[in-house]
Amino acid sequence: MDRLDVNVEIADGRALVRARGEIDLATAGLLGSMLENVRRPDGCRRVEVDLGRVSFMDCSGLSELIRAKGRLLRQGGTLTLVTCSPQVDRLLELAGLDHRLDAPWRHRVR
Repeated sequence: MDRLDVNVEIADGRALVRARGEIDLATAGLLGSMLENVRRPDGCRRVEVDLGRVSFMDCSGLSELIRAKGRLLRQGGTLTLVTCSPQVDRLLELAGLDHRLDAPWRHRVR
């Protein structure tokens, strides 16, 4: 099992959250905590999430993303997935959440 690493880069009112490894019941809380902490009253309004190096994600990871997006929207912010691994992309597609989580690469012509 790959451990989960989450890094955050903040610049110009935007946070880029990069995850690498596996997001499951045991590790999803780390992603959720990082997403919660980037948006403070004086923090970033725009949060972008890079899941391109995530080798596995289950519904607990989806739950954290949806929870963070809802919280950000209520606070006047946005959450967008900027990159996803094929595994995460497939999970989003199967769950029907690619549009809800703003996955812009899915709207491009392939």
